[in-house]
Amino acid sequence: MTTYFNNEAMHTEDLNMIKTFYAADYEPHRFIRIALDKDGMLLDYMGEKEYKIQQVVLFVWKENEEFGRIDFKPQEKDKYFYAAMAENSGVCIKMVSPDYELDAYHEFLSEDVCTEHGMAGLFVTTGGIILLTYLGPQKHVGFSYIPRTKKNAMAADQLLLMLELLCPPEEEE
Repeated sequence: MTTYFNNEAMHTEDLNMIKTFYAADYEPHRFIRIALDKDGMLLDYMGEKEYKIQQVVLFVWKENEEFGRIDFKPQEKDKYFYAAMAENSGVCIKMVSPDYELDAYHEFLSEDVCTEHGMAGLFVTTGGIILLTYLGPQKHVGFSYIPRTKKNAMAADQLLLMLELLCPPEEEE
């Protein structure tokens, strides 16, 4: 079993976040786990499939505030992103970059802990593109995988071009 959440992820005073990261590593079949840091860029979909990420663009926002765009490329040392997302129960996100910091914990069934944050991310892999969304007020986590096939290559290439992302060589995952 791969551990996704290291000391940087656990460096928080929020015990709910620490418990969630431990739970995600202990029971990966319940979570979408993401680790983007200097050691590597991985996304695990509920213990079923692990994707090696080549590049990421994240859009994050808080209600009634501007959104930020954060780009992640392999082995960047000045930023990191960790997330444990359970599609029907909640999210835990820790992100640090020179322009934006975010610690977000949202348990969907609890009225006590709520967040107005949202996030949309495009994760480029060798075989396709992953779209991951989190809408805090709507209590929603979404996951879509678009494989790079001849049928959708042009649309995928245009999306990557618009966001100034690299187009990895085609390869099976």
